[in-house]
Amino acid sequence: MSSNSRVIDAIIKAGDLSDDADTSILNLSKELTDEMYIIVYTKEEINAFKDRIIPSKKIIKEIEEKIICPDTDNDACITKNDKVSSEEIGIININTASLEELQSLPSIGLTKAKSIIEYRDNNPFNSIEDIKNVKGIGNRLFEKIKDYITT
Repeated sequence: MSSNSRVIDAIIKAGDLSDDADTSILNLSKELTDEMYIIVYTKEEINAFKDRIIPSKKIIKEIEEKIICPDTDNDACITKNDKVSSEEIGIININTASLEELQSLPSIGLTKAKSIIEYRDNNPFNSIEDIKNVKGIGNRLFEKIKDYITT
């Protein structure tokens, strides 16, 4: 691979994607680096991950890296440092999102995710602006997450 190759280039060179591949949590435009480890998941694996039923794999939520993949070793995963659109990450419903899904939002760690769940248990969110009623979520944080949430 050349020095400016991307994840998608490596996938194509390896024989391209299979019909059941799901790249929704991968950053296909990420530049390749030496010794990079790339896993392309199947649709079934992604659905199982989202449903939290992959018993043999760790469900990951590394607060510093904000990796949204079932494997910590997958260097192609979208992280908080990647500039990706809300369509690539997916819009999260703050009324139904799991603790892990909430933590995939920019600047939302374990404590704030728990606060969101605690708040919504008593006060369902009627609009995304209602999330500012959660302790610790003000205008600045709302601006960071507003494009990634829905009710």
